[in-house]
Amino acid sequence: MSDFVEKKFRSLVQTIDDLKTYFDAKKNAADENKLRTTEVEFDTKSKSYILPEGMNEDQLISLLESNNIKTPISSSEANLTKEEIIMPKRTEGTIRKRKDGRWEGRYMQLNEQKSVYANSKIECITKLNNAIKDRDQTEIESEINRKMTLNTWFLKWIEVYKQPYLKPSSLENLITKYNKYLKNSIGKKRVSVITALDIQKVLNSITYEVSRKKIHILLKSCFNDIKRNKLVRENVVDYVDLKSTHTAKEKFIPSHFELKEFITQLKDVRLDLSFLCKFLSLTGLRTGEVLALNWKDIDKKSKTIKIDKAYDRIGKSITTPKTKTSVRRVVLLDEAQKALDDYMRAFGKTDPIFHSFTPTAVGNLLRFYGKRLGLPKMSMHSLRHYFATTCLEAGIERKLVSKWLGHANYSMTVDTYSHILDEYSSDQTTILANFVKATII
Repeated sequence: MSDFVEKKFRSLVQTIDDLKTYFDAKKNAADENKLRTTEVEFDTKSKSYILPEGMNEDQLISLLESNNIKTPISSSEANLTKEEIIMPKRTEGTIRKRKDGRWEGRYMQLNEQKSVYANSKIECITKLNNAIKDRDQTEIESEINRKMTLNTWFLKWIEVYKQPYLKPSSLENLITKYNKYLKNSIGKKRVSVITALDIQKVLNSITYEVSRKKIHILLKSCFNDIKRNKLVRENVVDYVDLKSTHTAKEKFIPSHFELKEFITQLKDVRLDLSFLCKFLSLTGLRTGEVLALNWKDIDKKSKTIKIDKAYDRIGKSITTPKTKTSVRRVVLLDEAQKALDDYMRAFGKTDPIFHSFTPTAVGNLLRFYGKRLGLPKMSMHSLRHYFATTCLEAGIERKLVSKWLGHANYSMTVDTYSHILDEYSSDQTTILANFVKATII
């Protein structure tokens, strides 16, 4: 029985070997047929055949000879062998065969020897030529970058790093600041030679500290990306000393009496503006936010206003609010609701709510009537400040005020209204002192 099994096993092994031989023969035949039908490209510049992918030089020589392909060479090259004809020419550098059988190509880059390795001479020369080509291209680009001025880089920087992410108004402000303070000064210098001293001189020449800080932020961000693109080794703005000598400009905030009188007088000369001013003083909305309001954003039931869009005066379109924290809900006081109802009765119910105003002109309109009615410093933002200070004077939690205003962070509220907070803290201290006195036994 065991002899029978052994005989069957040997027969099976033989069958497997026969099948393997058959399929190997078919594969070889297919490979040979593929080689015979492979198109061979001749490079007239280097006067050599280009080695097709997956083929070695021996196969290429065999293919050339079997197909009796005539090589388009000059009479001076008639004595060259087929191997010499298909061999690409070195553009530069040296090649050698190593003891381990591999080929090595050497070339120079920035006074440093570089090497490429390959299993065949043709492959080594090809790699060497490609490496030299890449080196030359890099050197050309480096030379271009070395000569790049800050003005040239700024245009690229705006296009790649800022335009896709900034709103049109923010983008315009950025470009305006650059053109005013940098374009005709260090903007003409190559970025590779701009020093911290150059930047310090520019910043020192800017009178207004707010503008100086904004230019400092602009340059720091700009040079961070210059460094990231390896055009400079370090950010020279890191070595600039930005000293603060600025006293914050006092914000105009009308008193309760001044605002009441102003709105009363407005009713006689510009009724729609009186309703808008009253609404803004009771909500603290930004100009773009209030001009984008629709009636569906007013929730009478929860007594809140949904802020999720704003009018962009530069793009002249409705867009997302200024920051992520600008998307919020603001308290809707009864007096604010009454201002909306009065406006609707006088001018109709349509979207946007305050449709009687030209969005790009409403700020100028308020300043015009402010001067005419005795409040020359009145602005749209004055009404926002009025709301904030009223909230703080009333003892509203500071973080809630910050949320209603849509500030990017709580510290912005503290910094902006520090004078009010100081007064409020003083009042609280007095209350505490009186309480302690009353409880002392």
